[in-house]
Amino acid sequence: MPAAIWEHQIVFFSEATRVLAMEPRSYGLSTQTAEGNNPEAHARDIKAVLDQLKLRPAVLVGWSLGVDDITAYVDQCGTDGISALVFVDELLIYQRDSDFMNWYSDFIRDIQRDRPGVTAKFVRGMYLKPQSEEYLQRITRGAMLTPTDTAVALLDAWVAVDRAPALEKIDKPTLIVSASYGGDLKYLGTQQDMQRRIRWSRPLCRRLRSVQRAVDRFLEGARQKLEPSCGQTASVTQGIGSAAELGAGQPCRQVP
Repeated sequence: MPAAIWEHQIVFFSEATRVLAMEPRSYGLSTQTAEGNNPEAHARDIKAVLDQLKLRPAVLVGWSLGVDDITAYVDQCGTDGISALVFVDELLIYQRDSDFMNWYSDFIRDIQRDRPGVTAKFVRGMYLKPQSEEYLQRITRGAMLTPTDTAVALLDAWVAVDRAPALEKIDKPTLIVSASYGGDLKYLGTQQDMQRRIRWSRPLCRRLRSVQRAVDRFLEGARQKLEPSCGQTASVTQGIGSAAELGAGQPCRQVP
């Protein structure tokens, strides 16, 4: 997905902090490349952005495959300069059994046969609240900027590596957010498993309309625990490739 899917969150958090939007390689308007289309390379890209723009301390927030990117970042780079993490709605821990692989094979086949149709359906399924047709088509066009072969490579990289062991390296406050998928909580178990593997984590399962405020409250708590003052940088990496980075130096905002 393009970084534009974060635009409402960017507006919300910009009231109190600097916000930058990052699209990793092969996503959105970033350079298309045949190499490095995996979370490990994305992790190095995140580090390069943090280093070049001097965005530390930082809070990393990831949705979907963005959680894999952040986990790979912690695995390779550690947590120095990271104040907190937010993981939104990712199936990071799962069994790669025959049922899953059969589903995955069918999903990849559908992408290869009808990428525009699969992408349009996926985009429309991402939102709890109704969105305008113009907005949905704009997000879909942004997603389609990633070539189909590259999209398949990115998904294969998700399946190929078990990144769950890296969760045990996390030693910073972590918020885990899980969607209910219309009341279906069958994926909640994997979020709870993630929580058990992280030394300092907090689960949250609620309707996605409240995530912005939930994240804001969590970040306020993390600032009070870790920082002598409220000025800090936060970055947001978004799944299926794009990322938004929240930066700092602004006073903290109280949320009722």
